[in-house]
Amino acid sequence: NAALIHWVPANEKINAEVVMPDNTVKNGYIEKNAEKIRVNEVVQLYRFGFCRFGKKESNKLVFYYGHG
Repeated sequence: NAALIHWVPANEKINAEVVMPDNTVKNGYIEKNAEKIRVNEVVQLYRFGFCRFGKKESNKLVFYYGHG
């Protein structure tokens, strides 16, 4: 099972985490324009699944996994 690599330009990325249903956390990067997403908005993270945006912390965006 190989990991997928999605390229995000270094100056266009921000930290993100997705809280999974079992309370584990997946960390990664997301495109900078994701800062425009509103709290509670459901988005599709490409090749990952649907997630609800929960909050913006000082150094990352936090999402909650919905389904794949």
